[in-house]
Amino acid sequence: MVIEPQFTGGVERFSEGLAAVWIPKEGSYQKGNIGFIDRQGNLAIPARFDLRYFEEGATDEFPRFSQGLTRVNINDKYGFINKQGKLVIAAKFQEAGHFAEGLAPVTVSRGAVSRDETM
Repeated sequence: MVIEPQFTGGVERFSEGLAAVWIPKEGSYQKGNIGFIDRQGNLAIPARFDLRYFEEGATDEFPRFSQGLTRVNINDKYGFINKQGKLVIAAKFQEAGHFAEGLAPVTVSRGAVSRDETM
């Protein structure tokens, strides 16, 4: 065994040398934070990011690094951090996907678009 079991909330697969871990707050499984561990099990990026819960009780998928960045949720908005944990793209998106070929899909806002906004 390389890393002893120690994360009660969940762990994502490794990508680019780091894996997201969910660390629930004591007494609650729906509250807590996401951080990132290295391949030795050390917390490389402190658990300070949110895990988004949806109305149905389902959660957002865990973030994973791609092209040196991963999305994180801060106050119900998505932004992107680098592998040092520095926020490099502000948390201003309603939705965000993973980077591929230098781009990541994002949703700027939810809701209807007025006819005037489409022109």
